[in-house]
Amino acid sequence: MNTFVCKASLRGHHGTIQSIIGVKHDISRIYSSATDQTIRVWDSGNYQCLSTVSLSTVITRYDLGCLVVSYDKQRLYCGIPSHKMIKVWDSHTLNTQSDIGVCSEGVQSLVLYDDCLLYGTRTSDVVYFNPI
Repeated sequence: MNTFVCKASLRGHHGTIQSIIGVKHDISRIYSSATDQTIRVWDSGNYQCLSTVSLSTVITRYDLGCLVVSYDKQRLYCGIPSHKMIKVWDSHTLNTQSDIGVCSEGVQSLVLYDDCLLYGTRTSDVVYFNPI
């Protein structure tokens, strides 16, 4: 059985953490989203916040949800449970790339599978997107 020991606390969000993912680029990064309407990028070596994206100026109320990074590590996807969308950023610069309109509200989970994007909804559906 594995035993885990607390190594660090990444502090900076001011709301409930909704999602955390780790990705290895040229440096190892950790992405987190929270109900404070921000996504933070952390350096997993020194546990410092590298950058923050705030969505409070874009739409009055975003509930940021689940995160996933593309296989090529170029895009960061974030489900927005309170809106019918998945937001897409460049994972290195955090510049917005696009918004993907979705069929039903409540994007609760995201996964990439065979270059396709799947999301789970509050209404018990799994929706499958093919790349264009």
